[in-house]
Amino acid sequence: MKPTVVVLAAGLGERFKASGGASGKLQAPLCGRAVLEHVLDAVRASGLPWQLVTPADTAQHSEQGMGTSIATGVAASPNTQGWLILPGDLPLIQAPSLLAVAAALQEHPVVVPQYGQESGHPVGFGALCGADLRALRGDQGARQVVQRHGPAYHLALDDIAVLTPSGKEKSGLRGRERVGRFRLSETVEPDAVLATSIHAFKGLERPVVILAELGDKHRE
Repeated sequence: MKPTVVVLAAGLGERFKASGGASGKLQAPLCGRAVLEHVLDAVRASGLPWQLVTPADTAQHSEQGMGTSIATGVAASPNTQGWLILPGDLPLIQAPSLLAVAAALQEHPVVVPQYGQESGHPVGFGALCGADLRALRGDQGARQVVQRHGPAYHLALDDIAVLTPSGKEKSGLRGRERVGRFRLSETVEPDAVLATSIHAFKGLERPVVILAELGDKHRE
């Protein structure tokens, strides 16, 4: 039995819309397709079972947030070896990275992927973590579950896309030409991803979204 990838897509994208986006972040266009569709492409390519968590899935809960989304996805996939918790806003993620985390779960109860010294996603949880994951609510993340079932195994990956966003001035994407199947650019170009941060982008009339960033100390 394989672990299930829980894709977190229940956010309403209010912060993204407030910054100028015409839609939620996950529906934003990236190289001709929505951000979320790129994430789902990688998940499907991995061959792992998966569970998508949408706003409709969490609507009945009074407390909204990442914790509620994780709990909902885990509860919806009970007969599994474990879970890979994958935010839906990482369109550069690659299928081999998902498979590497899944393989490491065979030997460890909690797996945290890393690029350099930076931790990223998806974090893997073994089946014994299920009750604690299902108990999460609101904006409560899974850090306490990692601590309870740790120490986590830190899995080194050569995949910049496992990382979460930071400011564009710190981006390790600068100077890179490609990440997986995506071509990167410092300027707006057709069929290319602009190496900036989603949190700094002011306006979504152009198909440019980013989501894999590094800190200053990790220059390529």
